Amino acid sequence: MKRTIISLLGIILFMSAYQPSYAGDYGEDYYGFNWCIKARTQNYYSSILAIPILYLNAGLAYLTQGDYDEDMWIPYDVPIYNIFKVRKGGEKLDVNDGRMYGYKAKDMFSHIETGLRFGWQWSETPIGIFGELNYRFRRFSLEWEEGTGETKYKIHSFEPGIGARVSPLFLLYRNYEWCPIVEVATYYVNNFRLSGGFNGESKEINNGWRYSYGVGATFGDDDQSLSLLVGLEVDDFDLFNQDYSYGSSIPYKDVTTFSRRIFLKVNLNF
Repeated sequence: MKRTIISLLGIILFMSAYQPSYAGDYGEDYYGFNWCIKARTQNYYSSILAIPILYLNAGLAYLTQGDYDEDMWIPYDVPIYNIFKVRKGGEKLDVNDGRMYGYKAKDMFSHIETGLRFGWQWSETPIGIFGELNYRFRRFSLEWEEGTGETKYKIHSFEPGIGARVSPLFLLYRNYEWCPIVEVATYYVNNFRLSGGFNGESKEINNGWRYSYGVGATFGDDDQSLSLLVGLEVDDFDLFNQDYSYGSSIPYKDVTTFSRRIFLKVNLNF
């Protein structure tokens, strides 16, 4: 019950952040280019980061649209479950990458992402396209050998991406006020800075591709609409460089990683 209450509070706080609309609106006169600033985290307590986004996007919406109440979105866009596993020689290692409901700094700020999302959609087409420019910070620690103590990692990355939201049966929205939606996207993860590790060198870790898949539905009419999307993000690369050498050793030899995130997007247009 306690976690349920905390989750609801986190959703309410994130949904309080007004943002300009982007690809996915089906309003009667909607078309063209739109954008918004985004921020998300895997910890509910650090959802306080949505507060400055609230005022920033509301101000930008007023400057670009001239009215707070014109084509406004209330978004909720935050990972709700993070899965990160590390194996060495097939043996699973314990990883401390922050608790979703933890209230300590190492939990609240273990994973933060912010960036710019921009897109295009016309009301009479089944496809909206969007792009993102994201900065991500993540921190975690693990013990490579028993009794040697934890090795800490702080990784900074730049992650540009492009995607599409498709409504193959979008005519249902006109006739029945709902339609299914499918969203796919791909991002290139450029891990440009590493603190910690064995020697604090960025070449200790790899860059690679991340893929995102989501399914959901849009409900409503030309005046108000609600879209729900549940999805999965997949890192298609091993985080650690197995060929990296440190002195006479190759610390990441036979090390593999598994990284997935389940997310929820809720958008209310009015």
